[in-house]
Amino acid sequence: MENIKTLEDACAALGTTVQEQFPEEAKKHLTDDELAYRELKIIAKALNQSDGKAWQPDWSDRNQKKYYPWLEVDTSDGNNAGSGFSDDGYGCGLTGTTVGSRLCFKTSDLARYAGRQFAEQYKRFWLINQ
Repeated sequence: MENIKTLEDACAALGTTVQEQFPEEAKKHLTDDELAYRELKIIAKALNQSDGKAWQPDWSDRNQKKYYPWLEVDTSDGNNAGSGFSDDGYGCGLTGTTVGSRLCFKTSDLARYAGRQFAEQYKRFWLINQ
């Protein structure tokens, strides 16, 4: 976790760069939420990697815990559309989960870290900004 604080760090941990993953021409055809989802997939993959080995959830194993950030929209400023996330934690899902398998984490600490460190990416992915 300490080595992955930005999207650039996550790309570097996977042996690539932001420019390679998101060429300017390709970004023209993506909405902001699509771009955020692609960023989060890279971040999750990098955070789930240890010793060069990538962890992937085993959806056939009901006993394997899978974690994801749990964030609540902060509406304390009176803006019902939400200006950010106020609370973060983690959730644990089994084979029936409410989050895509590419965004799951192998530990609650990783899920909590991802929610805090990459809150802006989650906000762009989950919320409709007008």
